Amino acid sequence: MISPQRAIFFADEQPSDGLREVEEELGLSIPFENLTFAGVIQDEIHMPSFIDREFCHVYLYMNQVEHMEVHLQKEEVAGLYRAKLLDAQQLLTGTFERIRIEGFQVDANEERREKSIEVGVHDFVPHVPAYYEHLFHAINQFLIQ
Repeated sequence: MISPQRAIFFADEQPSDGLREVEEELGLSIPFENLTFAGVIQDEIHMPSFIDREFCHVYLYMNQVEHMEVHLQKEEVAGLYRAKLLDAQQLLTGTFERIRIEGFQVDANEERREKSIEVGVHDFVPHVPAYYEHLFHAINQFLIQ
């Protein structure tokens, strides 16, 4: 399953505190001022033993570097992949059943292994359809500015 760790914020934490997770897990230091606010999306995920209701504070970050220099925290992140935006949108909104993504996984010897894999919607953290609609609308608005 391909899924980022879900951060849980406590009452005294702010959305900007989520960047701490990005730095710890990916080794990327991103100033909060470089993010673009995309909205707060109400989400509800039904799991076998519980219902997860969240208000997701969503921010966008533009990075046009072909190969980001990342340092993965092996206890939290096994690999990192990139998808074409339109492919991801069509997969996560139900138009496509599968897409090909490119990236790498880190093996037991901590070596990066480049991979091209095919994934489906069930390989991602589940969200309600409205989440993806809002997300891709925000991304498309951001890109035309």
